[in-house]
Amino acid sequence: MRTTSIILLALLLVAGTAIARIVTGGGYVGIDSTETSDPWCPTYNWIDASSGDDFFSAYVDDGNATQPIPFDVMFFDVTYDEDDDMHACTNGWFSFTSSSTIYTNTSIPNGGEPYTSICVYWDDLVYRDITPHSHIYSYVEGTSPDRIWVLSYVDIYAISSPSDDPGSFQVQIFEEPSESPYNNTIEFHYQDVSLGGTGHDHGESATVGMQNENSSDGIEYSYNEDILTDDFAIRFYDEDRPPVSVQPTSLGNIKAMFH
Repeated sequence: MRTTSIILLALLLVAGTAIARIVTGGGYVGIDSTETSDPWCPTYNWIDASSGDDFFSAYVDDGNATQPIPFDVMFFDVTYDEDDDMHACTNGWFSFTSSSTIYTNTSIPNGGEPYTSICVYWDDLVYRDITPHSHIYSYVEGTSPDRIWVLSYVDIYAISSPSDDPGSFQVQIFEEPSESPYNNTIEFHYQDVSLGGTGHDHGESATVGMQNENSSDGIEYSYNEDILTDDFAIRFYDEDRPPVSVQPTSLGNIKAMFH
């Protein structure tokens, strides 16, 4: 098992201020959009997924539903096939295998649920059918072989947040060529991480990261840390990818790096 390590590159102690950070674990490297000197640094780029399919339609607390996977995805060296199920939990995580509805977040890897999970904002959240109406979308941007699969929480509420202050954040999974030996690159994008000032803002009660099929290994960006900001991104890429020297400035440039 690889031990998750965290390298703090800056210490900014203002609440809700991003801390430039690189993390490693489970065969991945994670880097955020404030570490601009690194060529792997992502750029915040929110993709409108509203023309995609919604996992839910009415009020749900602790729900889990599925949508088909649009293309093969390698995740922790295991390939999950096109048209298999992707599970979305209302509590801020997606999974290739788990139908759990666990809402009590932990540090990861945790040896338990949610297995095979992508935790963009694992917290006690609620899908509400009020105004603004919650959505959890599955949407595909672009054409093969350069598609981006977007899994987007839009106007999702913390369990105790006021009815007028939801948050929005999304996962972007980048398609790989069929012959690629690498895990698919995955990005988290945060549009709004203020969830009502109820102890759930900016990741202060959330887990951010990913873990493998038996939760024995993973990569954790943060756990109950008040460090996420609006218009912020994190990129997780395979640690075995060759180094790059040019920072990506466009989708085409990003895809060239990933291939």
